[in-house]
Amino acid sequence: MSGTSLDGLDLAYCQFNFSKEWSFNIIQTKAIPFDETWQKRLQHVLNTDPLTLWKTHTYYGHLIAKEINQFIDEASLKAIDAIAMHGQTLYHNPQENISIQIGSGAAVAALTGYTTICDFRSVDIGLGGQGAPLVPVGDRLLFNQYGMCLNLGGIANISIQEIERQIAYDICGCNAYLNYYAAQLNKAYDEDGIIARSGKVDQELLSALNQLYYYKLSPPKSLDAGQVLEDLLQLDLHHLSAEDMLATLTEHIAQKISDDILLEGKNAVNNQLLLTGGGTFNTFLIERFKYYLNDKISLVIPNEELIAFKEAIIFGFLGALRLEEQANCHKDITGARINNVGGAVYLGHRNL
Repeated sequence: MSGTSLDGLDLAYCQFNFSKEWSFNIIQTKAIPFDETWQKRLQHVLNTDPLTLWKTHTYYGHLIAKEINQFIDEASLKAIDAIAMHGQTLYHNPQENISIQIGSGAAVAALTGYTTICDFRSVDIGLGGQGAPLVPVGDRLLFNQYGMCLNLGGIANISIQEIERQIAYDICGCNAYLNYYAAQLNKAYDEDGIIARSGKVDQELLSALNQLYYYKLSPPKSLDAGQVLEDLLQLDLHHLSAEDMLATLTEHIAQKISDDILLEGKNAVNNQLLLTGGGTFNTFLIERFKYYLNDKISLVIPNEELIAFKEAIIFGFLGALRLEEQANCHKDITGARINNVGGAVYLGHRNL
């Protein structure tokens, strides 16, 4: 898994079992930060020419394969059914029937020798769906002891389990906002929200953020990280320091997520909210989040491994469902015409 925060690759070696219901074991994990060259290339490649884009798609697949092979060797992993990979999202606009995740699955299958599953969104988008979010299928089948699951990644997304149905959608920008302004201070991210804590909230900007058009839409809906930043940068921000921007954005994220959870989560099967994703480590953001929730929701913050690797685990699970030819994208979440089995499969020579 590599997310919209562009911080690196998350690798998880997992075992999935089915006996009346699905369960999983995390056997080994590894986080691999992107070096500056790759981070900048992934950040800007969409604005280059088609040949550079296609080369990056191929070479990124080579990078993923190299890291997976090293991971396998270091941990002496033996029993491998398949590799499931999300790829790096560059552009997501289901209204135009387009979602671009680069990272060649064919290259990964060829260079590792293992069957590789990728491109999980395209079938759903072809069926009129958003192709996102995909993680709620895993929330429903692997984490159903929680009424709600919130991921604080580049974009904050939520899944809410009611008795008769599941609601899931992207709420707002999260680390995509915060990392952009931390970078202006030569920081990869705002550790513990210390910089945001030092700034002042600008009420005019906060009000403008709360009125963004996306928030007026009803689910199913999803966000593109690039569009999230573009919408933000169209506002008049020149008078604000990076510190005040971080303070204001943190307040906005905490407010918006809390408002949605208190509104949409009132019919959840229970009031337990599982919190994962990199934003969970942002102490100041979580403080403000708790302030707005006002003890109405029971926050469950798991161990650091699950916080960091839950999405990688679930994409592994989506790959398992694909091999079993079971639906891994549900119409009630994405708005597609039917439930569907997403994922392009490249057979590896070790699996033949």
